[in-house]
Amino acid sequence: MTFASARRLAGHAVLLSGVFALALLSPVETVDSDPAIALLVSQSLLDHHTLRLDAYRDDPACAYDLESDYRIRKRGGHLYYYAPGVPILSLPFVWVANRFGFHMLDQATEQATQNVLSALCCAAIFWLLYLACRSILEPAASLIIVGISVLGSPLISTVGAGLWSSDYATLFLSLTVLCLARYDAARNGVGSRNAASLFLYLLPIALGAAFFARPSAGFAILALLIYLLGEPDRRIARGAAGILVLGCITILASWSGWMRWIPASFYYLSPTRLYPEGRLAEGLAGALWSPSRGLLVFCPFLILVLAGAAWRIFDWRRQRLLRFALVWIVLHTLGVASRTVWWGGYSYGPRLFTELMPAFVLLTALLWHHFSKVLTTTPRTVIATLYMIFGLLAIAIHSYQGLFNPATRRWNERPDVDIYRSYLVDWRYPQFAASEALLENRIVNFQRRTLGTYAIGKELNFNSSDALFRAWYPPENDWRWSRGPSPAILLKLGALPDTPLYLLSLHAGSLTPQDLTVEINGITVGSAFFNGFNTSWQLLAVDPALLRPLAENTIQLTIPDPAGTAEDPRQLGIALRSFGFDALPSDFAGITYRADTYFVQGFSGAESGWRWTDGPEAIIGYPIGYVSDTPYVLELTAGTLGRQQVQLTLDGHSLADLMFEGFEPTTHRLEIPPGLIRPTTLHQIRLVTPDAVMPAGETRRLGLAFVSLVIAPADKNSAST
Repeated sequence: MTFASARRLAGHAVLLSGVFALALLSPVETVDSDPAIALLVSQSLLDHHTLRLDAYRDDPACAYDLESDYRIRKRGGHLYYYAPGVPILSLPFVWVANRFGFHMLDQATEQATQNVLSALCCAAIFWLLYLACRSILEPAASLIIVGISVLGSPLISTVGAGLWSSDYATLFLSLTVLCLARYDAARNGVGSRNAASLFLYLLPIALGAAFFARPSAGFAILALLIYLLGEPDRRIARGAAGILVLGCITILASWSGWMRWIPASFYYLSPTRLYPEGRLAEGLAGALWSPSRGLLVFCPFLILVLAGAAWRIFDWRRQRLLRFALVWIVLHTLGVASRTVWWGGYSYGPRLFTELMPAFVLLTALLWHHFSKVLTTTPRTVIATLYMIFGLLAIAIHSYQGLFNPATRRWNERPDVDIYRSYLVDWRYPQFAASEALLENRIVNFQRRTLGTYAIGKELNFNSSDALFRAWYPPENDWRWSRGPSPAILLKLGALPDTPLYLLSLHAGSLTPQDLTVEINGITVGSAFFNGFNTSWQLLAVDPALLRPLAENTIQLTIPDPAGTAEDPRQLGIALRSFGFDALPSDFAGITYRADTYFVQGFSGAESGWRWTDGPEAIIGYPIGYVSDTPYVLELTAGTLGRQQVQLTLDGHSLADLMFEGFEPTTHRLEIPPGLIRPTTLHQIRLVTPDAVMPAGETRRLGLAFVSLVIAPADKNSAST
């Protein structure tokens, strides 16, 4: 081996290792979607010599519910729903894993093995397609075409994310393209005739394995049969014609229900799956041009390839390899477009075109070879530059967004694109540009469709359909966590009652102390403090002028220190239970022990005629709407156990040290200094009870048995105590 050959081999090894590592280290995975369970079937074949999974049904180590999992069907037992090629072809790798002590019944092991196999498929596909291009082009051109075609297509974003059935199918279809390219080169005098015959014999093996893994490889088989019709050896041509006719008859017959004899384990391979179901025009438009599944949107370099193919369309009769690629592309595209689920369910981009990409690689190489001879330097440079620019854009879409941006996978959820298909063609929210902000805006705009009108005075819980939650995690048990530093709640208000003041109540908890700022429609109304997962109520006064009747209103929270735990690394702020607005009644005459809304801190629940303070300090929020010019007085009615000294403050201003004796309620009347009572304000009244006691049999520290509190204009004849 020469030094140049060794250096070239080392370069190829580094390149393939990079492709392998890119797929293996990607944080975005689909191992728990359709690809799941396939390796468990491989394990069943090794352990129990059957494709059925019944042996694991009652095994506590099995992570899947075999009775209800969508990847399982009951056909003489619990069978894997998809083509059996993946579990059967994976047998050697699962056997090796077992030798090292890894068993596929363990879900983490199964998923890790999927990742390794899918990364190996990416590297192998890259190498096979590079060798195919080398049969037509020089090394540099081959490397550019394969690099862009693999790193800028579903060959990396789908194949590298999980062990889909298309992984093995694409691998063997890449081998098919290599065999055809070498065979065609040998027929044209490049290479030996014996090698050409060898590659021709390998073709049915490669295509059979591809079909066994994924039935859509049947389109490549049909294209190959059409290719072989032009063979100089008429025996091969006649054989291909006979197989082609027989295949077409079989497909047509299957549409009439004549294929029920197919064994249950292989029903997924039935030709009935080729039956057209959807509207072709809609499927073509969506599969090629939709912003979230369109092949030409996610792989824009293919626009140039198809333009070049259209330029050479009249050469397809003379160029058999070109004819093979074009027929394959047309058949596969029509097959995808005619399906009712042309978008491929939960996936990233044009997943259903994954196994077609080897045809595009072959077509690109053929066009590059042709135009490099017939075009002058300037048009060649322009076309090559555009191809590189579009290719780099596609690489960013697939190798970065598709493999390293988890938002691109969550794009399929909330709302479910399998149900709300309009989002597949909505250019406001393209999947390749998915981000947290884009997904948040989409779900908010979706919820606006059914958003109800909120009635003042109604308490809404954490998952109410009458509110929009922006920058919140999905509901959990009895709460919903805020996400990040700027969560918001949007409400559509109806007609507003005439009131001097509104009260916003928040019922929530937190993991760590959270002192958050609250804005209404962009205006700060105050702050709220939550400390501990045990919930508390926080009240804020809202000027009526801030609320917009018959319109959308925003409650914006600013949380300075959202943080998770070692087990849950999410950006957790507050765990919201409920919230709501209350209008201050025009006849509001004070707070009684029954008025839950106003007891902010340090109170237990209402009892028969009183409400105990619990602990050395309690806080009441007292709302004031309009303010008169007369002095104000505060009346506190309460009882206690024995004697209780009470330090009473109003918004931090000390008003008095009071003494309560005995359980019989006593009323203290205090004059409030001028200027402390302000309009449209929620005043904070703090009751400090240093002598609170915990009687026998109690878990509370009882201070005051609160009965009522009133702040009102003073009667000019009243006296203070």
